Amino acid sequence: MLSKESKIRVLENFYALDYVFFGKSVGQVESCCPLVKEEYLAIKGALLSVFVEMLKLVDHTPKAIAETVDSKMLMKNARESAQTARNNAQRIVSTDKSRANIKEALKEKIKEDKNLDISEAIERQIREQAFSLAVDSLLLARAVSESVDLEKLNDWEGTIIEDSYKILRDNLIESAYEILYEEDEEEEEEDEKKKVTETGEVRQAATTRRGKVVPAYTSVRGKKVPKKAVTTRRGKVVPAYKSVRGKKVPVGVPLEEKAITYSGSKVIKLAKQYGKAIEKKLRTGCEKWSVKAPFKGQEYRDKMMACKAKAAIKGLQSSASYAGKLSGQCPDLDCKKKIQNYLIDVRDEIKDNQSYVK
Repeated sequence: MLSKESKIRVLENFYALDYVFFGKSVGQVESCCPLVKEEYLAIKGALLSVFVEMLKLVDHTPKAIAETVDSKMLMKNARESAQTARNNAQRIVSTDKSRANIKEALKEKIKEDKNLDISEAIERQIREQAFSLAVDSLLLARAVSESVDLEKLNDWEGTIIEDSYKILRDNLIESAYEILYEEDEEEEEEDEKKKVTETGEVRQAATTRRGKVVPAYTSVRGKKVPKKAVTTRRGKVVPAYKSVRGKKVPVGVPLEEKAITYSGSKVIKLAKQYGKAIEKKLRTGCEKWSVKAPFKGQEYRDKMMACKAKAAIKGLQSSASYAGKLSGQCPDLDCKKKIQNYLIDVRDEIKDNQSYVK
């Protein structure tokens, strides 16, 4: 059981993560599609759930807080913690060792994709590396200094928690990057619209980046979808292009976010897919641990069963959370009823898996 001070720290970090990525609350970030933010929030919740398990394992014992912590103080502390984490990350990412790590990561990406946009890949790699360092500084640095039993991180349960943390951290960074990239594009589009007004040039939904005309895009159901865009080039109207994973791709027409509705079956299908994806990623931690597990025979089988059960529980919890968020896209009561029944089934499955966790 976490102490009051530990719970306050977890809540503070919940808000501080937004300030690490966006410099403000995620609710204040402009986004065309709510589902992009919902995915970010679901992953953030899963990450902090693993973080709570880590605090319990290492016996987190922060200093007692005598004064009452209200929401104003909580947000102030969150902003300050985030700024400290960002400053620490900025300092570390500029070191020779960090530059070498970024260079190696880029080499691997170039091997995988020969048509990679190098300048864009470098920018993204540096940004993701900085975010990774900032999240670790925020969540782990202070927690380590305030914990009693750090040796437990070296046993099988600690290894699983650590692997789960890294997977979810990277997923959260990727999700935050999608939101940031979308916001950057929207800002560039507004700048371009002003230029179009001033010059009278025909440029629909096109933006400028490093002197080049590239299309703006939107995000629907968590996926990037280009907006319809054309630009004038030497007196001719030609289709605009965008860069997807370093490749030049012509722009298409986006779906309208307002028109998106789901049937109950569709919501359940999407929620199951999301939950299974989370479970699969967490189970990789079990597989990594099994290679160097110090146990044998029945004890080994019990530990593996517990590990997989925990991954299943996290996946089911994520699935239930995602289904609840998507229920807002339901057109009728029948759809909502199907989701309620699904949530009841998920609750029963979680109970079944909890019997394997010792």
